[in-house]
Amino acid sequence: ATNFTGLVKRFRDSLNVKAPKAGITLCLPGFDPKGAYQIDSLRSLVDQFIIKPYSNTVASGPGPVAPLQSGSYWENNSIDASVSAWIKSGIPREKILLSVPTFSLKWEPRLSTALTRQAMGPPELITYSELKRNYNYPSNWDSLARENTFSVLGSSESPQHFEIHASDEKSIRPRFDYATDRNLGGVAIWDLGYG
Repeated sequence: ATNFTGLVKRFRDSLNVKAPKAGITLCLPGFDPKGAYQIDSLRSLVDQFIIKPYSNTVASGPGPVAPLQSGSYWENNSIDASVSAWIKSGIPREKILLSVPTFSLKWEPRLSTALTRQAMGPPELITYSELKRNYNYPSNWDSLARENTFSVLGSSESPQHFEIHASDEKSIRPRFDYATDRNLGGVAIWDLGYG
C-alpha cells in the first residue's frame, strides 16, 4: 500500500510540473476489507475516485450485477454498502464517481447446495446490445437490487436453461438517482463499449 501511494505521489508531482491542469482519477474496487488503499494519504493526491461496486456476488452464486441495496442473499454486497464504506474511509462525497455497469450476467441454473453453486464457475458477461438483440425478456423487477432478472428456459436444441440478471435502461435510472441523492461527484459508465 505504501509503494502504491508513493507511486501516486510521484505521478502527482510530475503532473504538477508537466501538466498542472491535469488530474488523477483512481478506480477502486467495491470494498477494501484489508485497508490496502491509504485513503488519508491518497485523498489529497487524487481528484476523483471511481467506485466499482459490482460483480460482488460471483463467489456466492447467481445474483444481481450491482444490487442497489443489500439483501440477506447478497449479505453486504451492494452499491449502498460500498459507497458508505468508502465515505467512512475518508473519501469526500464530491470526489466519488459511482461506476454504473451496462452489462448483464448470465448464470447457469441456481442449484440446491452452496458447494454446487460454487462449482458452477463465473457467469457469462452479456453486453447491453447482446441483451437487447438476443433476449425478449419479461420484466421481473427486483425492488431491492433494482435490476431485472429472468430465466431463459431450455429447448430440445439447447436443454440447459439460464438465469440472467440484467443491467438495462430501467436499472440505470435508480443508480443515477442514488448518486444525486447521496451528493456524489457523478457517475461513470462501465463500459461504454458494452452499449
